Amino acid sequence: MSRVEKNGKMLAAELRQTARLHAAIAACAERFAETRDLFEILKSAVPVIRKHIGLDRVGIFLYDARLRHWRGVYGVDDQGNLRDERNISITDNPRTPISRVLAGEADEFFIEDFSVEFPDEKDMRGVKNNFFLALRAHGRLLGCLSVDNLLTQRPIDEKTREDLRRFARYIALAIENLQLLERLEIQNQELNRANTDLQEFAYVVSHDLKAPLRGIASLAQWLTEDYGPALGPEGAEQLELLVARSRRMQGLIDGILHYCQLGRAQIKNSVICVKDVVGRVVDALAPPSSVLIHIDGGFPSVVYNRIQLEQVFQNLIGNAIAHMGKPAGEVWITAHEQPGQWEFRVRDTGVGIDGSQHKRIFKIFQTLKSKDESENTGIGLAVVKKIVESNGGKVWVTSKVNEGSTFGFTVLKVVQPHPVPSADGR
Repeated sequence: MSRVEKNGKMLAAELRQTARLHAAIAACAERFAETRDLFEILKSAVPVIRKHIGLDRVGIFLYDARLRHWRGVYGVDDQGNLRDERNISITDNPRTPISRVLAGEADEFFIEDFSVEFPDEKDMRGVKNNFFLALRAHGRLLGCLSVDNLLTQRPIDEKTREDLRRFARYIALAIENLQLLERLEIQNQELNRANTDLQEFAYVVSHDLKAPLRGIASLAQWLTEDYGPALGPEGAEQLELLVARSRRMQGLIDGILHYCQLGRAQIKNSVICVKDVVGRVVDALAPPSSVLIHIDGGFPSVVYNRIQLEQVFQNLIGNAIAHMGKPAGEVWITAHEQPGQWEFRVRDTGVGIDGSQHKRIFKIFQTLKSKDESENTGIGLAVVKKIVESNGGKVWVTSKVNEGSTFGFTVLKVVQPHPVPSADGR
């Protein structure tokens, strides 16, 4: 066999080995993506390192940055058997690679004769070449790999080290992704717990406040009826103000309860005719004869919760009527088809809203008038925003002072894949 043929066969064999390694890494990466078990991920990495990278023994360690603590995971004993090393103790020796990584000296160490350099390491007796590689993702230290060829005593050459570096990047990313998912789950659990506690707190406090408020309102009414002439005009005015503020406080409490209950239950959506919903809302609001209501254009049927859609239109149309600010006015309710969604608008000829207030009015408890000028609680538009966004839509306002206002919101044409919360559980 000529030298060219021999070199060609060696090259072909090397290429086949590289192809098998890449295929093994790809298969392992798929398993990494499918499982959320960290120890299963690391356990499946050991055979790849041994069989396809050609290393006898591997030790995998994880690092807890918060506790500044190393812990073992999996390793291979001196007989070549996989073993669980989660209870292994890490030697505190500043000369070992694991300590030098923490000290920031380097992320990898190649030791020619480990058993000579560290004679007190019982598990490493007889080890010649040792390669230590830190596992990092986006700069964060996550763990390390320690490999050797105790069983075969083969040298760990540069190609082998490069193959391990390539595979280690996949391991590090898998560890990072899983840790991020775990942290996200914990944060979601804490957030859900906090929301539940807040909703329960609001419900209990609001319920307990209603009784004394009713008592205050009733007492003020009795004082007005029994002692009105003795109180005089100023006293009567103060009692009227007390009654008005009690009513506003009761409305505020009801609004808090309603807003909190939007996230307490699951709802059922159905196909509903929007024009029917708008007609029922207008009838229920019973606008004064000085305000003309126009329901224009073709209205579609949408998949929505009927009660929630009624709440949205009731708040928008009711606000247009209540805050017209003029002796007479008009309100238009229209529908506009767009790609993938319907857009609904409620336009009025009222006094309008200054542009600096457009974002503020959708926040809970925010009103444009002082508390004594209006019984508005500042919750209605916050409820609209929460309902619309929970159903995958958007809500907005366009308005100028003395030029009227247009409130719009969108409804997706597709069925919502997940149930959204409702105040009444429907």
